[in-house]
Amino acid sequence: MTTYQEPILADGEFDVIVVGSGGGGLVAAITAADLGARVAVLERSTRFGGTTAYSGGKIWIPDNHHMRRLGIPGSREAAARYLLHVCGADYPEMIDAYLQYAPEMAQYVEDRTPLSFYPCVNYPDYHPTFDGATLGGRALDAQPYDASGLGDLLQHVRRSPTFLPFTHEEWETWRFPANFDWELIGERIGNDVVTTGAAIAASLVQGCVDRGIALYRSARGRTLLQDAEGRITGIEVEQEGQTYTLRATSGVILACGGFDWNPDLQRRFLRGPALGAASPPGNEGDGILMGMEIGAQVGNMSEAWWAPLLQVPDETVDGEPLFRALINERGLPGSIIVNRAGQRFVDEAHNYNDITKTFHHFEPVAYEWPNLDAWLIFDDAFHQKYSVATIMPGEQVPDWVARADTPAALAEQLGIDPDGLEATLARFNAFAREGEDRDFARGGNAYDQYYGDASVAPNSNLAPLEQPPFYAVKVLPGMLGTKGGLVTDTHARVLDLQNTPIPGLYACGNTAAFWLGRGYPGPGASIGPAMTFGYLAARDAMQG
Repeated sequence: MTTYQEPILADGEFDVIVVGSGGGGLVAAITAADLGARVAVLERSTRFGGTTAYSGGKIWIPDNHHMRRLGIPGSREAAARYLLHVCGADYPEMIDAYLQYAPEMAQYVEDRTPLSFYPCVNYPDYHPTFDGATLGGRALDAQPYDASGLGDLLQHVRRSPTFLPFTHEEWETWRFPANFDWELIGERIGNDVVTTGAAIAASLVQGCVDRGIALYRSARGRTLLQDAEGRITGIEVEQEGQTYTLRATSGVILACGGFDWNPDLQRRFLRGPALGAASPPGNEGDGILMGMEIGAQVGNMSEAWWAPLLQVPDETVDGEPLFRALINERGLPGSIIVNRAGQRFVDEAHNYNDITKTFHHFEPVAYEWPNLDAWLIFDDAFHQKYSVATIMPGEQVPDWVARADTPAALAEQLGIDPDGLEATLARFNAFAREGEDRDFARGGNAYDQYYGDASVAPNSNLAPLEQPPFYAVKVLPGMLGTKGGLVTDTHARVLDLQNTPIPGLYACGNTAAFWLGRGYPGPGASIGPAMTFGYLAARDAMQG
């Protein structure tokens, strides 16, 4: 067990300063240290791990070493075709760099840190019908990690407030709460064995401790320092009302998240309303703003890692509302999502990023967002079998969930058009009995089916809603994080307005402008690039 002596922040000098402690920042710190750098990691909040620690714990790595080991098809060339379809051709050089170095990074962290992965061999890419997509293997899930060795430091590492400590492979086996191995889950909680994003964060924090990297908490980067030639030479840091100057001889790497908790930046830039974020509340765009102040270029600012969210009343994190991503519930048979008109407007089982874009449909005549108010509707048959957020199957449904004996009565409670909801249910129920969703093709592809219930026929994603009482929970268009930020090159160097690298400044993760554009190719496609370009940033900084 580690007896951790927390460093005291003071004016000083390092070779590389990393701002942010998510997967990208921690990999950057470890890589730089392995190349001989004196490294400091600055974390604004009181806990390390960033948005990565809140995640499902996967990294999307095409042609990774586990795929090759198991003979899973999915070449680099196929991945390039797939990414060009999903993301567009605006950043071909970034796609090439990612496909070249992502497998190398994944092998590196497995070889040099306690972090280990296994391939999700049955988890499809998010657009499985596109050319170059695979039906599994590109997503690597973090193996369970015994974090008890971190000792006192463990209390300062984030864990997801929404994920239980089991792996994706275990979830595939269990599927539903009635099948969960609750004894194993309890043992892991009691013994500090972590999974999902917490396993990535904790194992990489251990890697930093093993290398003597200085890890500072409650240390918020405020201002980048430049010399007369424009090179970034350090950063001013605020901690408990005091300001300190840290010098960086080789570079500053900004990996401190996006602006998912900055309402002003959201109003200025995002493509549509975002009513919540399933990420740590400290993500206010600090790194992006620091870069903009010195003339850095920004891009992709209208986009986010979109996700439909649910908010359980009174749940908080770091003093702010806690939002839960709706993942499984939408694809299971016996639920639908409707708007105020009582109408469905999307394949509910589609991937969370792209489904949320339909909430941003703007009606030009009525001059409104018709899908902004939306609800997940389900019946008692659904409730008896499946969970919704914190509501376990068959247990008493809490008061914050709307309920009624008829769809019309439920609609009246919610301000939904009763006739519209009844007509929608009648149409949907007919589709469910036939096994074909003639409006939105729900259940018509491998991704939809992955989140369905294989015991339900003829379509694993469809079942009628007809057993009272009927229930509804509000669905909020939100995000897992923003995608816009500082534009970088293939070495993660931040570019100025003339597309020239700003010497000594790097960015990765949600602080960088994601070259994925509007797209989200597969599970872990935010963390995989964050870690890869953190790896490349550190290598370039130490070679410069």
